Amino acid sequence: FNDLWVKAYFDLGNHAKYAPTEKWLRALGKETIVKLHLKDFAVEEGNPNTMFDGFCAFGTGTINWAGVRDTIEEIGYNGWVSYEEGAYDAAGYGKRMDQWISGQPIVG
Repeated sequence: FNDLWVKAYFDLGNHAKYAPTEKWLRALGKETIVKLHLKDFAVEEGNPNTMFDGFCAFGTGTINWAGVRDTIEEIGYNGWVSYEEGAYDAAGYGKRMDQWISGQPIVG
């Protein structure tokens, strides 16, 4: 859509199964993205159920979060970020988010 009013609330985990998240961010760019929604996803090659069973705790999937963070800086996005942890490990989520935001490896 080539329209000033059409923007994206982009869910990084939902699109990881189709292409690397960094490619999506570059394709959409900061002009299109108004909010990022973070959740992790593990792509398992050859598993037809990956489309449904791939969601996992932040930092434990196959998304390259260091690359995502670098790409967010590269495209100049500095807007809102929300997250979805579900029932995985809500207690450790804040720690992992702090690590990711500060550019540290995600552990624990």
